[in-house]
Amino acid sequence: MTDATTGATNPRVQVVDDDPRLLQAALRLLPRWGFRCDAYSDAQSALAAIERDPPDLLIVDIFMPDMDGFQVIARARRLAPRMRIIAVSGDVIRGEATNVLAMSAELGADATLHKPIRPEALHANLIALLRPPAAQAPAR
Repeated sequence: MTDATTGATNPRVQVVDDDPRLLQAALRLLPRWGFRCDAYSDAQSALAAIERDPPDLLIVDIFMPDMDGFQVIARARRLAPRMRIIAVSGDVIRGEATNVLAMSAELGADATLHKPIRPEALHANLIALLRPPAAQAPAR
């Protein structure tokens, strides 16, 4: 999607999560905010897509059946070092709190969000991570 007034291409976000409801919500919500969105229900397909054409930002669930989000983050960082990453998780296993989101940040995620994801928190993170760097003020 290209902005007709500026010619700029809207940032592309890739979402990988085994929850089809989250994928459907992303596919509806992100375009409303001006982002292009690709959704994958399995990590292997998502990584293959990153290798072919890296998105601007990856949203990855930590707990998935085929490959955990830690592995996805590590491989995605090797494939596209400048791509921004948001890790998401309920951060709970069998009723016990975990620290998987903190671990995700240590492994290379730029931001983390707890599930259920609040739309305003997601939007704020997308803007913060994808906003172009502010122009430097000229030296005097």
